[in-house]
Amino acid sequence: MKFKNGWFKNILLIAGGFLLAVFAIFAISYTVLNIKWGRDLRRELDKLKASGEPMTIKDISPAALAPSDNASAEYIQIFSLMTDGTFSKKSSGNDGKDMKEISTLCFSSKTMEEFESLCRKNSVRIREILDQESFRQIFELCQKAASKPGVNFDLNYEDGPALLLPHLGCMRNVSRLMRLKAEMELLEGRREKAWDTMLTGFKLNSQLKTEPLLISQLVYFAGYNICFDFISYNLPRYGISDEKARKIILELAPDKIAYTQSMKNAINAERICLGGWVFERMLSGRLENPMIFAGLTNSPDFKSFIVTSFIYKPFAKRDYLEYLKIMERYNAEFNQPYYKIATSMEKVGDEMIKSLPKYCFLTRLICPALGKIHLKTAEIATRSQGMRVLLALEEYKNLKGAYPDKIEQISPQFLSEIPVSELTGHPFEYSKEKDSYSFSGK
Repeated sequence: MKFKNGWFKNILLIAGGFLLAVFAIFAISYTVLNIKWGRDLRRELDKLKASGEPMTIKDISPAALAPSDNASAEYIQIFSLMTDGTFSKKSSGNDGKDMKEISTLCFSSKTMEEFESLCRKNSVRIREILDQESFRQIFELCQKAASKPGVNFDLNYEDGPALLLPHLGCMRNVSRLMRLKAEMELLEGRREKAWDTMLTGFKLNSQLKTEPLLISQLVYFAGYNICFDFISYNLPRYGISDEKARKIILELAPDKIAYTQSMKNAINAERICLGGWVFERMLSGRLENPMIFAGLTNSPDFKSFIVTSFIYKPFAKRDYLEYLKIMERYNAEFNQPYYKIATSMEKVGDEMIKSLPKYCFLTRLICPALGKIHLKTAEIATRSQGMRVLLALEEYKNLKGAYPDKIEQISPQFLSEIPVSELTGHPFEYSKEKDSYSFSGK
């Protein structure tokens, strides 16, 4: 019995020593990783700061506007008129019955051909709706908003991922309404009024470019594409006066529409308001509502562990470090034209994500959506430049009676220089075809 008791005691001592050794190894490893990854993270943050990149919510927040310069009051009224009156800073509300009917009549179209066909087919009812007092007020307010220097909805960027953006869906509906108004004006023979309406549409959309959020920039791009589709389809069919062409060309001037800089600002805001917001609260233990992990698991226990666990903090520092590096890489890519890095950018996003350590799960959740951002920016820049060329071609035809034999003939009288495609780095492809032409920037 003594032998057995001694043997059991020895086993306990060995097991205890083993557990103590494991704990010591874990404690040492934890301390080393915590110090090393903490130091690496501070170096990366210091490097970003030294390079002049924005680091705080205050750095990326748009400048305040005087009430006389801020179109937000007009937009709030517009959104309220488009909805059933329930629009607020917390909710986009529900479309009013007339907006719902318009959506049924023509907004469901997939192409400009289908859109025109639906507008012709339903023109009587559409005109009845647009002539109502509420829509007259909407269009008057759009004119007033477009005449102001900018818009600032006074968003609370401190809310991070919980930031509510109900105005963005309404902004897209404004673009659709302006296109509908212009299409009806064309069908009614009011060509110049239609081009005035599209110019207002461009001005309204451009006001979103100062809102430094990725989703805001994408809505800004979407609004412009709605206008571009309208111009591409209707310009060769209806023509345009020199006065209207010149105004739209100036509105789309490269120095006025800085798509690349707007997107760089948005990537910085994404780094600060999304990733930075979550990581900093995770590391400080202030992330009380871990909704960011909803797509990862449904286990409340797991979520609680990730957010509050002392054990995970060193790994969160490494995760944050990798996130910053990837965001910095995406930002740096905008220092070069898209066509110079198109081949490498096709895979770089996937490769960066795949090479991450498995525990960098948050970076995996956030970064994939940025993979095609540079491409989308190059596409909208190319379309914008292409629209300027198309408008200059119409000016040339107004003066000469026919389209030019070569695209170079529109410069310098109608455009100071012939732009190149951001997608390819080459001049736009143009060929005259009797009384028409073919044109491409891809």
